[in-house]
Amino acid sequence: MSFRNLLWANYFSQIPNLGFGLFGGGLASGGTVRSTYTDKYTYATAARVAGTVLGLGRNNFAACGTSTVGIFGGGYAVGNANTTYTDKYTFATDACVTGTVLGDARRGDAAAGNSTKGIFAGGYDTGYSAYTDKYTYSGDTVAAGPVLSYATYSLYGSANSTVCIFGGGSNGGNLTTSLKYTLSTDAVSSATALTTLSNTGGSTGTTTIALFGGGLNSAGAISAVTNKYTYSGDTVATGTSLGSVVNANAAAGNTIQAIFGAGEQDAGITTPTANSWSYTYSGDAVAAGTALGLARLALTAVSSVPGGF
Repeated sequence: MSFRNLLWANYFSQIPNLGFGLFGGGLASGGTVRSTYTDKYTYATAARVAGTVLGLGRNNFAACGTSTVGIFGGGYAVGNANTTYTDKYTFATDACVTGTVLGDARRGDAAAGNSTKGIFAGGYDTGYSAYTDKYTYSGDTVAAGPVLSYATYSLYGSANSTVCIFGGGSNGGNLTTSLKYTLSTDAVSSATALTTLSNTGGSTGTTTIALFGGGLNSAGAISAVTNKYTYSGDTVATGTSLGSVVNANAAAGNTIQAIFGAGEQDAGITTPTANSWSYTYSGDAVAAGTALGLARLALTAVSSVPGGF
């Protein structure tokens, strides 16, 4: 790609409704294969194409990034082993290389951040974890962050330019607890609880709200419920339900809409789905989206126009 074309590609990736969501990894082939597959989902047109494969097939991992790169970190890899591995995906060129490893091997982590750093939080290593990693994009450095105030696995996470909200998850039972991580000071404090006990769903948002959708509810049943966390005022409300119940899905979005993609829609992992749902923030409208290119569950996603920053 010429330098001129690279500049144009980077420019168009950052226009809010011309950006895309990148959905990666997960369990495919009836929940038996740890996939490296990625989908690029363009928000404006709902067009989907395959992206560059990740460097390591894994499930139950997390992703965050900037308008130029996405970092995929942690997860459950071949041999049923937790991993510290990260992928660094450059949006303008679709190049995927190995990033700096995380400080703790775990699965079921969540990730969120701003244009400077991403926070990989919680998960399961030898038990439910409160550990955090700070991944600084400039220099690709990783350092331990402050521990969360509770250990949790398969939690939700989203951020704007100043704070991350990590919520829900499980530590033997599903949770509504949520935490606020202030990015400038690396301080962790309590935040407003979610409206329902839930874990293992998709997370995304804008500069004003975090949106969590799908997952398992208090009875362990697959859910279509969404939670909207408004950063200003720290209020939580139930959003419009997704078009179907779904668990172990992923989400990415821009300032206009969120895309919730793939996951499982029944009680077992043998029938993952490729379905997606579009959630338009204005009016809280939900509609069917374009199916992803590979049915899978326990995947993750990142946006080329994250959080509106």
